[in-house]
Amino acid sequence: MLATLGPKATGQVFIEVDSADQIETLVAPPRFAVCWLDRSRGQQLRRSVDAWLSEMLPVSGLEEHSVYAWIPADGVARSLSSN
Repeated sequence: MLATLGPKATGQVFIEVDSADQIETLVAPPRFAVCWLDRSRGQQLRRSVDAWLSEMLPVSGLEEHSVYAWIPADGVARSLSSN
């Protein structure tokens, strides 16, 4: 999926694995950050995504902020909004 994005695409990728042995090299567009989360070290996808969203989707009464998320467990892209 990352390979299909244009060079100006921006984003954050979170990948949760059981152990560090499952971490691989992942090619992503230049404006993407890839974060591997190792469950054996107590790193959790939900907590990491929640923290990232709290920075990227500030609550504001003046404007709405949104991001798109693709969560492979359900295979559906979703728009996440601060409102």
